Amino acid sequence: MAEVTIPYKPRKWAQELHEAKTRWVLMVIHRRGGKTTASLNHLQRTNCNIPKSQTGYIGPTYRQAKRIGWDIAKEMSYPIPGTDRNESELILKYPNNSKLFLAGSENPDSIRGIPLWGAAHDEYSLQQPTIFSSVTSKCLADHLGYGLFSGTPQGKNEFWRLFESAKKSSDWTVIFKTIDDSLRDEEGETIQNLRVALEDDKRLVDQGLMTQDEFDQEWYCSFNAS
Repeated sequence: MAEVTIPYKPRKWAQELHEAKTRWVLMVIHRRGGKTTASLNHLQRTNCNIPKSQTGYIGPTYRQAKRIGWDIAKEMSYPIPGTDRNESELILKYPNNSKLFLAGSENPDSIRGIPLWGAAHDEYSLQQPTIFSSVTSKCLADHLGYGLFSGTPQGKNEFWRLFESAKKSSDWTVIFKTIDDSLRDEEGETIQNLRVALEDDKRLVDQGLMTQDEFDQEWYCSFNAS
């Protein structure tokens, strides 16, 4: 594949993802933190570097995967000449015969048995709890592919258990970022908008229109909210 430049500027936290040496990467990131964009670009890099490779982006459901990730996936592939974008099956096929597909965790059998060089589970707290252990881990086995797990907490579920385990293991790269980290470290129009949105949400809490648990969960990655 000829050399191309992708107009993607990673957020500073995402550099740790793209430079990770471990097979497994866990990202606990506040809402609107750029998880999906970073994960999809990471998968595409694999597809571009390894001919005939296959990667998968997995959302909680097929419909959510389409709504959350498909437009991002298409946009990031436009600079690559000869890329085919299959709207009906949510598949990008690159000129080196690599593929990136989008799928949902509600139908594990749609993924089962597919060889993967990399898989990204987005909003993992909302996914089927055995999707990785019973399905995608086996899809990654042939090529020792990597697994990315990202999300914003939704209580103490499988995502929380994975986070607690990964923190204790050298097999994992763990990235944890709250809104304060982004406001301190990142820059640009989106970050300035998030600064305003955070203050607006604080007022909603004061007005009783948002609970403190909801605020802490979405902006400060609290697993303690019910």
